[in-house]
Amino acid sequence: MPMFRFGVTSETMANNGNIALSVGVILLLVNVGVGASGVLDGVIEGSVEETVNDGYDGLDDDGNQDYTADFDDDWINSSGTKAYFANSVSNLDEVLAGTAEPTYERVGPFIYYENTTREVLEYDYEEGSITYSGYETFEWCGDCTWEGEESVSGDTVVNQINILWNTQRIAGMGRGGIEYGEIFAKAMFAAQMIEFDLSNRAPSMWASDDIAAMASAAGGGKFGNMSAEYAVLSDSYNATDHANGGDSELPNFEGMSLANSSAMKSIFYYANDGYGNCIALTCDIGPVLIAGMGAPSETVTPVRAALLGYAGDDWLDSDEIDWAVYSLAASLFVANGGGAEINSETPQLRERFAEVSGLTIPVPDTLDNLLFNESVGLLTSFEIGGIPLPGMVIGLLLPLQDGDIMGAMETYSLPLPSIISLADYVEPWVGLGIRGNPTEFELILVGSTGTMVSDQWWLTAFGDYDPLGGTYIPIGLNRGGFCWYVKFIHGKIRFHSK
Repeated sequence: MPMFRFGVTSETMANNGNIALSVGVILLLVNVGVGASGVLDGVIEGSVEETVNDGYDGLDDDGNQDYTADFDDDWINSSGTKAYFANSVSNLDEVLAGTAEPTYERVGPFIYYENTTREVLEYDYEEGSITYSGYETFEWCGDCTWEGEESVSGDTVVNQINILWNTQRIAGMGRGGIEYGEIFAKAMFAAQMIEFDLSNRAPSMWASDDIAAMASAAGGGKFGNMSAEYAVLSDSYNATDHANGGDSELPNFEGMSLANSSAMKSIFYYANDGYGNCIALTCDIGPVLIAGMGAPSETVTPVRAALLGYAGDDWLDSDEIDWAVYSLAASLFVANGGGAEINSETPQLRERFAEVSGLTIPVPDTLDNLLFNESVGLLTSFEIGGIPLPGMVIGLLLPLQDGDIMGAMETYSLPLPSIISLADYVEPWVGLGIRGNPTEFELILVGSTGTMVSDQWWLTAFGDYDPLGGTYIPIGLNRGGFCWYVKFIHGKIRFHSK
């Protein structure tokens, strides 16, 4: 599968990334829980209702309304023990010196009395619901055991990772900080998507048009008998070194061959990723997907053949078809500038942007300002007090939110219709809901399944690492290059109990 990586200004997983991974996975689960709070609320509500129905009905033995009969002192003040474990960095000096990756040692059990105190605020007999508040206090238990293991001393040193400073700063701003931090991060996602579109999607669209034109010129089309498409693929195969000078040919077009008309229809027009995204040669992302998967091999060919519809028991036949498909897609993708680095000197930059956005900007300086201006460019960002701020936030998103279209027009030197077209392309990648539903990125392009919108990306990247770029985002909870350690020492940490 293709593994395009989307870069942001942050550390890669190869650079000390593992030190934050275990924490990141945990935090990811926390954030997924937040994102699915509606589901969790339903589960909690159902659990409470079940508890009420199972005898906790707020009535005493005589049927009088007295919730204390069910929710008595044992429930109001409950106590138990819990065992905790920690993964401590055991080679801290080497990690801090940058000479080794961290290794972890599990320490524990740290056993605590967990004392829960609850207060019933209201019992609604009509709805059968209880409203209460509660809190827990903890007290270390020095003589407790867990599965035969004694409780580890409370003065044990645990080396761990600090939360990122930028993340703490944003959280310290309160609700506004979190809200704008999310917008900043989603704008980073949008910038990655726009850069991918310019570098890869536009050339792939042009390549798919070229392939469709080749089939049409040969007399083919979606509703033909596919002989023309077979001829196009055959010519592609004959142009490869694997045709042995023309002595080797594609499998026969007729009958049950892997290269029959049904296979040609799938390869050229109808193959999809199982989620409604067309990946055939004449579809927008077909060439970039096929080229991105790489040259035929024992691992690549079976996957690509299954996706495009020419898998079978005959390895040689599948291999020959795969070379033809790959050669056709990759050669045209590259010929159309696929994979180019995006900057002000990129060939056909204006045409690339017009292809993916529907907006033609004829003046080079205007396009350069739109994309690369250091303060408001769609693909740039700058820092304020160490926090990265994507240029599109200042130039486009905030004016859109405030209804200041004139401000955006002045910033980018574009007329009103162009600003509207620009917003229709850019804002759905950010996913604020101002200009319609979020745009979906096809995850098959990064070796996964389904699609991803900015909100899904944010929930993952905030607690773990960027699922598209393999990096830690600057305002996420983790970033490998900023790992440090915390020493929990008895006497400096207070455990309160009642």
